[in-house]
Amino acid sequence: MSIREKLTPSQRATPLRHTIDPGFVHHRKIQTILGPQGMSVIDNAIKDLPDLPDWQKQVRIDHIYTRAFLIFCNQIGVRPLRDILASQTGHLFVQLKKFYHATTFMKLIEQ
Repeated sequence: MSIREKLTPSQRATPLRHTIDPGFVHHRKIQTILGPQGMSVIDNAIKDLPDLPDWQKQVRIDHIYTRAFLIFCNQIGVRPLRDILASQTGHLFVQLKKFYHATTFMKLIEQ
């Protein structure tokens, strides 16, 4: 029995959203892709940050870049990796992974 068969209809209907681990954010690449208009949005969000310790400010900046880039990808309809590979077209892709709360995951694998 697959995990999909073990999930309830409400679990299968849970909306998915794109996420990027802020630890993998590449600022220069995002700046290049978003261009001046996209960077003005990021710059304004950074200006609005409160006074924070340096380490915390950097983490918040990574999150700002992440959110801005995911909004961009969603707006232009970036396709999943499997579509890019199947059609052999495109250079930018998204990869969806569904993560479960640890308790839910343990219940699923124990069944």
